[in-house]
Amino acid sequence: MNRSSPSRLAPFFFLFFGLMPFLQVAYRAHGAVNARAWPEAPGVVFQTGVQSTSSTPAWHYPDVRCRYEVDGRMYHNLCYRESGGINGRLALDNTAYLARESALRRTAGYQVGQRVRVRYPPGRPEEGILEPGVWFLEAGTYIWLGLGLVSVVLGLHGWFTIGKSGKDSKPKTSCSV
Repeated sequence: MNRSSPSRLAPFFFLFFGLMPFLQVAYRAHGAVNARAWPEAPGVVFQTGVQSTSSTPAWHYPDVRCRYEVDGRMYHNLCYRESGGINGRLALDNTAYLARESALRRTAGYQVGQRVRVRYPPGRPEEGILEPGVWFLEAGTYIWLGLGLVSVVLGLHGWFTIGKSGKDSKPKTSCSV
């Protein structure tokens, strides 16, 4: 019977889970680049602030709301930044902040009454965003990719180590008479 021991499966798990961050970033980067070609509508910022969770510790998210018109219909939305969408939700900033002041700094570039260009996916103008494009220059993404890289390296090391140890060789037995 040919069984795979946990030590032989571990490299595959490391490789699989290590590749996940790279695939996720590639998918999100593709969406961010595509968002730069979306249609635009003129808009006006009508609210800025921070949304905070009630958990401990609290997480703070930048919040910018815009008013804009597409094909004669007016939208009053949280204007999102393209972050690739997780569970269908886009966010102004895909980073949650532990310090409320950090989230406020993120919204500082938007003032109530400011005129903005709102981009939206074709056929879905209710999903307007202010900052399409390169979201992945944020530190959290590099940490995520770094963890993925470490996992891939560990997986490759394990894979080659198992290969060198003679995984298909027969165990040595000793005969005593």
